[in-house]
Amino acid sequence: MSSLWTRRSTAALLLLAGLAACEEPTPLPPPDGGGGGSTPLVIDSTRPAGNAVDAPFGQAVYAFTDSAVQAPTLTVTSYTIVTDAGGFDVPRKVALIGPNQLQANASLLPGTKYRATIATSLLSTNGGALPAPHTWTFTTRPIVPFVLASGSTGYFGRLALAKDSTGGIHAVYADSVLPRVLYYAECSGTCAAAANWTVLDLDPLHDVGSSSAIAVDRFGRVHIVYRSDRQQSLQYATCQSPCTDLSQFAFATVDNSSIEIGVAPSIAVTPDGIVHTTYYDPISAYLRYAVCLAACTLDASWVTGTADPGGAASFVGQSSSIVVDGPTRHVVYQDSAGNSLRYATCTADCVGAAIWQIANISLADGGKNPSLALGPNKELEVTYYASTDNKIKFAFCASACITVANWTTIDLATDAGLAGQVTGLTVDALGRAQAILIDKGLTRLRYATCSSICTTANRWRYSDIEVSSDIFRSPALVPGGAGGVQLLYLGGGGTEVRFAQ
Repeated sequence: MSSLWTRRSTAALLLLAGLAACEEPTPLPPPDGGGGGSTPLVIDSTRPAGNAVDAPFGQAVYAFTDSAVQAPTLTVTSYTIVTDAGGFDVPRKVALIGPNQLQANASLLPGTKYRATIATSLLSTNGGALPAPHTWTFTTRPIVPFVLASGSTGYFGRLALAKDSTGGIHAVYADSVLPRVLYYAECSGTCAAAANWTVLDLDPLHDVGSSSAIAVDRFGRVHIVYRSDRQQSLQYATCQSPCTDLSQFAFATVDNSSIEIGVAPSIAVTPDGIVHTTYYDPISAYLRYAVCLAACTLDASWVTGTADPGGAASFVGQSSSIVVDGPTRHVVYQDSAGNSLRYATCTADCVGAAIWQIANISLADGGKNPSLALGPNKELEVTYYASTDNKIKFAFCASACITVANWTTIDLATDAGLAGQVTGLTVDALGRAQAILIDKGLTRLRYATCSSICTTANRWRYSDIEVSSDIFRSPALVPGGAGGVQLLYLGGGGTEVRFAQ
């Protein structure tokens, strides 16, 4: 073996020894001309490291080589990931980042042991190969729940969750019995401990919160919209985080145009703080839209309009979800009369119904309680409840989504029995979808993920978070630390608000 190879191996061993306790080692730079002739290719390090426990399940899996790699030789065949028990293949997408960083964006599940292998078919730019396949195992951390609130006769409404740029978590949930308290809860870190949460009674006059939604802008300002049964209106509350005292909040009325206005609101806030919300008007039976450009604590700052007036049959918008991409608004929502899921988009001021373009995503499946997410390439991804056949479905559109043919819809795996009517969905920067489902007679809370080609049903993987007779309801989720998820849901027959991460 050449002295160059000896020096390189010694340097690699010394660096790896210094990084042995580090979760995310920095790869060695590829040496000039390495890996050629009689010099084999070497895997310097991996992330997660070999035999790691509590590894992230929402991040990509990496291997770092000592030499530049021939990109065509990095494939799903030369870089495999399987479950350690049973050897079941894990769907993945592989990529070469720089000259020597091998990335596998894989559909990993929490609390699972995996085995990754780099094959000898991977070659350096000088033709060197591994002397033998390089294999390592790691175990992902589980999703662990705890009770955030309990003792009520019951909670109701769709729970809502948001995350700020520092990792702080913000939530709203409501008591279902009089005096019907709407709670705001905040945690700045280590949110798996109840002592680290601050919980406020958001509206001391009560009889509020049967519907609510929450978002946080890039400056850490919290934005909440909620239905006030007392005032028969859609209300707005805001606070610059940290929001540990009620006096820090300011309020406004968004819409009080009918006595039942403001049901099932959804909210989206642009990076510059423009607030958008969709909600249902049961009197007119159509989907409403409101926007505030600035000074949103003034009633007059809110401009309201109609996104979809329905038509003769009406009854559109009983549930909806909105995301905003620059000037473009995307909304998916329930058409109860047509028994379908609809999509609407707008790039103008959007306060008039004629401005919105509308299309059906699904037909005759119910289309209830959608959760909409925007992918890294501006694609739209949706989970929703198909009430006619009692299934949870996933819908995807890459572009021109006003054309019905551009949507693809598949069934997600659910067991026999009732499926939860609300789902949660998030999509990360690598395009990895993560969803929360409830099925098997409402007694099982499940995690589902897909790393690529998510319109193919067998690309999804599933695991259980909780299995019991608790009757789980109303899951909401946000991206978690290290690429995982954080979620809020009802358990204990509806008497407990639970948080998990």
